[in-house]
Amino acid sequence: MFEAVLDGVEEAVLNSLLAARTTTGFHGRTVPALPADRLLTALTAGPPPCHARAPLFEARQRPAAPEGA
Repeated sequence: MFEAVLDGVEEAVLNSLLAARTTTGFHGRTVPALPADRLLTALTAGPPPCHARAPLFEARQRPAAPEGA
């Protein structure tokens, strides 16, 4: 069941990426359409090595608890 849902979501995302057109929006900002060949190259290349082991967030230090707490 989960695999079928994942397949459906993957197909929907790919369809939306490939169907998107160049768009000009607020303040004339233009976002170009994604060429299909670049998408295929990115999908077959896999993640960049620098991101493969990068943590999602930096560990934060908690402040020390006050004395007597």
